[in-house]
Amino acid sequence: MVRDIDKTREKVGIDKLSMKERDGLFRQFVEHGGKIEYKINRNLSGQMANRCKSGPLKVSESPGPALQENRKSQQGPVNDSSQNRIYDRIKLQRPVNKNRLADLLILGFKGFMLKVTTFGGKKITHSFIKEFHEQIRWYFEEISVTLSSILENEPAVVEQIKRMSKGVNSIFYEVLVRLTALYDETEFLKIAVVFSRKKIPSDIYMKIFKQFFKKLYILAQFKNVCKTYVDKAVVLKGVNNDITRHVVFTVNNQLNKDMDVLFDDFLKKFHIILCRMARSYYPLFSQEFNDFLDISAKDRLGYITRMEKKKKKEEFYDRSCTIKNGKTKENKIVKIPEHIKKEIPVIRNIIEKYEDDRHYDLKCPIRVLDKEDTMYNAVVLLDIFDMRYSFLLSSSKTHYNIDYRDRRKINIKEELNHSYLLFNEAWDEAKGYVGIVKEIRDVQNNGRLTVYQRSVLLDTLVKKKTISRRNMNKRVTDVMKTIEKIMETVILDYDSDKRLLQNPDEILMFDEKIDRGKSSDGKRVIDAITEAYLFSAVFPYATGSGESNENEHPNEAGIDLNGHQIIIHPAAVVKSAS
Repeated sequence: MVRDIDKTREKVGIDKLSMKERDGLFRQFVEHGGKIEYKINRNLSGQMANRCKSGPLKVSESPGPALQENRKSQQGPVNDSSQNRIYDRIKLQRPVNKNRLADLLILGFKGFMLKVTTFGGKKITHSFIKEFHEQIRWYFEEISVTLSSILENEPAVVEQIKRMSKGVNSIFYEVLVRLTALYDETEFLKIAVVFSRKKIPSDIYMKIFKQFFKKLYILAQFKNVCKTYVDKAVVLKGVNNDITRHVVFTVNNQLNKDMDVLFDDFLKKFHIILCRMARSYYPLFSQEFNDFLDISAKDRLGYITRMEKKKKKEEFYDRSCTIKNGKTKENKIVKIPEHIKKEIPVIRNIIEKYEDDRHYDLKCPIRVLDKEDTMYNAVVLLDIFDMRYSFLLSSSKTHYNIDYRDRRKINIKEELNHSYLLFNEAWDEAKGYVGIVKEIRDVQNNGRLTVYQRSVLLDTLVKKKTISRRNMNKRVTDVMKTIEKIMETVILDYDSDKRLLQNPDEILMFDEKIDRGKSSDGKRVIDAITEAYLFSAVFPYATGSGESNENEHPNEAGIDLNGHQIIIHPAAVVKSAS
């Protein structure tokens, strides 16, 4: 039998035999006294012992060379796929988090109680999605729009806020800036789209969700501070703009309600969604949650204030070093736009003609003011604009369409009517200033008053004049900028789409007896709008309050009507003949 096995191996080789022939050889090997040892695999704890097919063979009797070759052949190709599958299955199995079940129970219970997620916790409720799209968005917009109107359109109020940002109120201005930045429409709409799928968002949206929540989370820790500073800012705006106390109280009450909802109810609901996305529960306002949000020193309240102070110290140090070393910067000439430069000679001629025509008019305001008065040009230009172009703000000679652009309604007629009201308020302020100047002259020329009486009255009137000049300058500048922006919008639309102005080519006709001094008689509507735009654009420069990109102090730049150009100097503002 052994010889037959050897002959078979020599003929074809053990590797070339079929499985039946191999099994036959194996049975013959066992029948002739061969033994097999089973090897236990103890590398995998808790698993059933597996038989190792490639284990060594032990033979009780010397099998001879043929059986030794048979032993080697049995160790040839080894099939241990079952072991590999077990090992891979154990290796890929995730470690079990002991707290995961407790976290899921907490998140499921709180999410269901707050009506954020459904009972299973896998979907967002329809009520929360609707609330996010409607109410929450409205609250964010109310806070952002109200505070933006103060920080962007009320420079006098902003200066007062910055002056008050000292000591215990050092973060006054920073809180308002952060509250204004809470609402980003692009960011909000992205989150709204994700919520509309009604499923818990995946990890790929974690970054934008953290960025949105972080701004709200930081301010929510100082909710009472935010409400206090918002109340102060609205009161300051009301004082500067003569807003009634009832309106101020109503606005403050509404903003406080908005912050209560956002910093309490909405914060807790969004916190549940973030934890569901992270598949772990982090207690609100805990250090674990702060680490999860990646809150750094730059995110904490007070960082902007410290950076502003540091910047001011560096500027002060550089200025001190410059003065100490006797080095001064070169004079910086304000760059004036070309269309304004071309319009300034035209404005001069208009004022000269106005002075010649109205100098002997008893109702003319310039009979009271001297040309050296700082508000002389402003009063004159206001009167000229009222006579020439005020019909564009209120009359029915121009017709406009209502348009929608960038999710914003554009109603030029409504904006012009509002600017006309502002223009009337500015004109009343100018008349009040002229009246105070006239009272000062009457007191000075009144010989019946004693020296003491004259001194007391003059001190009082001079203070009133200073306050009136400041208010008038602010109102006049703001209203002319507003008119300039509206006219610019109409002109740009006429050059591109022609969707706003209905009758740009209509010829304007005026009755000389009723509408005196209208220089637009016989001109097209679009030409009159262009003239009004240029006049309002020149106004700040002609009154000494022109702005430039290179100038950080707009009230110190401009061109007066006598042909002098304002030059910005590091130490002072000087005039040099052009």
